[in-house]
Amino acid sequence: MQIVNIFLDENLIYLNYNENTTRIIVDESVLYNGRITDENYLLYILKKEIENREIKSGTDAYVYFMKSYIHKTLELPNLSEADLESMIQIESKEYFETDEQIIPMVEKFNDGKYSVSAIYLEEFEKVRKIFDKLDLNLRNVYPITTFVEENSDGAYVFVGRRSADIIIKNGSIEKIKNIDLNNLVTLKKDYDIDEKYFHEIKNPSFYRDSVDLQDFFMGYDFIVSEFLNDLKNIATNNNVSKIFLNDYFEFDQYFLEEQLGNFSVDRIDFSKVKTTTKKTNLKSFNFKKLGYILLCCVFLLFSFIIYRSKSDKLEINERKLESLKEELDSIDLENIKNENISEDSSENTNEKVDFSEKFEKILEKLKKLNENDILITSIKADEQKIVISGLAKDEPTIKIIEDYLKDYNPRIDYEKKDVYYFTINLEEK
Repeated sequence: MQIVNIFLDENLIYLNYNENTTRIIVDESVLYNGRITDENYLLYILKKEIENREIKSGTDAYVYFMKSYIHKTLELPNLSEADLESMIQIESKEYFETDEQIIPMVEKFNDGKYSVSAIYLEEFEKVRKIFDKLDLNLRNVYPITTFVEENSDGAYVFVGRRSADIIIKNGSIEKIKNIDLNNLVTLKKDYDIDEKYFHEIKNPSFYRDSVDLQDFFMGYDFIVSEFLNDLKNIATNNNVSKIFLNDYFEFDQYFLEEQLGNFSVDRIDFSKVKTTTKKTNLKSFNFKKLGYILLCCVFLLFSFIIYRSKSDKLEINERKLESLKEELDSIDLENIKNENISEDSSENTNEKVDFSEKFEKILEKLKKLNENDILITSIKADEQKIVISGLAKDEPTIKIIEDYLKDYNPRIDYEKKDVYYFTINLEEK
């Protein structure tokens, strides 16, 4: 059975299907620091890639967040993973020091210690809304730590635009280190190099002969050398023998051997994803009833502590534990889901248009314009407004844009410099 695995990074999307991985470079207006900032544009990108790859309707899909997740090693009571995950989800501020709702995933590794990763509920809901409009079957959403948990031991290095996360796995995930790369962000900004151009020039050798880029590559090589030195120290201090790298930086094997010594280095192969058996709760919770679950979990935990410390009350507490578990199991989560779906459906009937379809039509129109005459630099949208910014070679081109979008009541502001800088506002009426 064929499966689609989608990895969402800082400004990259990796889509793996049929053992082939496509890397898609996206703007920060779509993915910022690993979080989804523009659902409509991301939907458009994924829909086009699914069409280009001829992925069949109904194919199972798994989504991994490579940056926007939390991880901690915690000492927890010896309860089932499901009970622990409910407890941590409700007490997220205590365990993860965040006010945001989370979806935790627990892995026990030894002596009451647990590797706990969590994705943000808000990001999870964004993914689900996107997949409601795709012809794929969303099976689960995970943090990238789930991918690491089910692969070989070593240091997994996920380099992004602003930082690199190094996940150390020895049997289970032990810790996550971070290397800051904001100096590279500053360097690219100083030489006016955007992410797409950066991914084009960083590897071919003939770019290094360009006089205009020599100073950039001098700074780039220094930053990369410092990064590999930090990586070597982290791997040494954590007793790992193997390093797995993604492809944000592209190194030849000789350079890696020279910088990293005796460490074995492999590329992270997103085509070899193991389909995990770990389940993520795909239901939307009604938080009034979630409060009831919280109350039950508090009593459950309290009973557990009494059980451990008061051996003479063993039988009483075992009965309490069993009763509470039965009470938890009796909560009709499917009914909760249906209540939320009913509320969402009611809201949707009041919408004047399907906004995502409108957004896609506008993008299709803009794509038909001559790329030599117009450059779209950003597209931002919410449920009432779309703002498009870009450059045009002359004033007649701006008039063409206005004519293209006349069905959407555009308001265009522009300023002449070396070229015409324009902003288009399309608002819901």
